[in-house]
Amino acid sequence: MGLFNRNTSKELLITVSDKEWVDSNFQSMVRIFGLPQKEQLLFNKDNFPRTFESQTIHLDNLIEDFCNQLELDKSLFPYEIVQDIRDSVNTPYIFAERPKDLIIDYDYQENKFNITIAKNILKHPKWLISSACYEFCKARLIQFNLEFDTSEETNLFLYLVSVYFGYGVIIGQNLVDIGVSQDAMWVERWSYVAKIPIPIIAYSLAIFSRFKNDLHPIWKEHLPKGIRTEYDRAIEFIKGNDSTIFDVKRGDTVLNINYLFQLSYKQYRSGAINNAISTLQKILLISDDVINRANVYNNIGYYKLRLGEYSNSIPDFKNALVLYPNYGYANDNLGFALLMIGDLILGKEYLDKAVQTNNNNDAYSYRNLALYHQKNGNFESAELNYKKAFELNKQVDLLNYYYGCFLIEREDKEIGLEYIKRSAENGEHEGIELYENMKNDVRL
Repeated sequence: MGLFNRNTSKELLITVSDKEWVDSNFQSMVRIFGLPQKEQLLFNKDNFPRTFESQTIHLDNLIEDFCNQLELDKSLFPYEIVQDIRDSVNTPYIFAERPKDLIIDYDYQENKFNITIAKNILKHPKWLISSACYEFCKARLIQFNLEFDTSEETNLFLYLVSVYFGYGVIIGQNLVDIGVSQDAMWVERWSYVAKIPIPIIAYSLAIFSRFKNDLHPIWKEHLPKGIRTEYDRAIEFIKGNDSTIFDVKRGDTVLNINYLFQLSYKQYRSGAINNAISTLQKILLISDDVINRANVYNNIGYYKLRLGEYSNSIPDFKNALVLYPNYGYANDNLGFALLMIGDLILGKEYLDKAVQTNNNNDAYSYRNLALYHQKNGNFESAELNYKKAFELNKQVDLLNYYYGCFLIEREDKEIGLEYIKRSAENGEHEGIELYENMKNDVRL
């Protein structure tokens, strides 16, 4: 038995199941966001210009660089520095599991992110940069309303997302940081080990390179030796086992579809809803994919709902359900549309189907069920479902608006107007119009 277990063969260290997991999830990212647009970034002045304006890292500058890279609005990212036992003076401590040093959460009520940063991490730039890569990529997913849990596998998924968005080299350079410092009689030892294994990050970087159609990128030379060696093995494996998932024509189509989905969403958010619908219709001309087409019909129907075209939206939701009968969102939206035109019985049937699919958004379902009970005059059940929707703490279009209308209907006009005001502050035109009409009639 030797002292070191060195892999001198050309076989991949990554397991078959992990390789398939990376393949599947990277394909999902390409499907959602298109082919990777950027190269792998290095932590230098070219990529982080604001951060490198000073000798030490200033959080405002670092946050601004990440927001610029990921097309995020910096004003939505306030931060708070918190202290823990590591900041105590001459207090012995040991952690069984490393505490979170940087966390980004999303406040669906306030429509903004919140960054919590442990004061101790400011003394360890490697941890800070690596954690920021991971967390800001998570924020990018949240921005696109992509839901994910917090299981161990999901943590690995977010590392893979970081590779997709171009932070794989930075993370690879900072997988491990072990050190010791001494101040008089006080000794501090630390160890930081990222939770993504070397074989997975190396294979992920190789998949990234293949999608970029550049198997010998310049940035490879900046990888630590162990990751670079495994990356080279992964590249050789991919060259010998190429797959249709890398087909350039298919990739271009996916990229174009992704661009149109993103463009339609931006148009919708800016209030150009008819333009958003026209953009989505273009996808129907270039995609035969069942899920893509179901998503297009559902989104078109939803945009029509926001225009108040309830009857006109119904055929779109039905088209989506022909393609994908178990589509929770389309069932929910169809149920909502039927409620709004007065067909409460059939609308409730589709709301129930949405819940049964287990791929619905519970917060929207509770909002819609509240509307159903409200329209039936069952105000106690309506109140209960509105509260359930709020308790999930998710961003739900028009939840504040409809709850405000409910309270006003119940003669609680002052509090009801406060919820209408929240709707208006979120940019919902329904809330803006009603608030402007009502605010002079209620003592503020």
